[in-house]
Amino acid sequence: MDAGNYIPMDKLVRGRVYRISARNFSIAVYADEGRFIGFREKFGVWFLFTEYHWDTGEPFGTVKPLEDMGVSVPQDVQLIIGSRDSRCFTPNRALEKFLHDLDTNVKAKQEREEQWRRAE
Repeated sequence: MDAGNYIPMDKLVRGRVYRISARNFSIAVYADEGRFIGFREKFGVWFLFTEYHWDTGEPFGTVKPLEDMGVSVPQDVQLIIGSRDSRCFTPNRALEKFLHDLDTNVKAKQEREEQWRRAE
């Protein structure tokens, strides 16, 4: 499916991982109300980041979900970037690890497939 044909918001499943076309990442979990959470890098630092479904409109709608990857976030992992109290922000390390590991596995699979294609 190309970026012109994408999954509408009403067909998305909370907690599912999707391959997406977006500004900052290509794999993200659907959290709710058009919100996707992905793991991105900026200036050498990796962190969770939120982008919104294309159908939410300008200026925030940047995500076009292309494919349900058939993976769900474990039930014990909260679908939030982190939490804040009066003194500090605490990142959601469990979701960071889940998305990092998933991204690493997907990239490794893509590299293997590319090597197989070149070997043929």
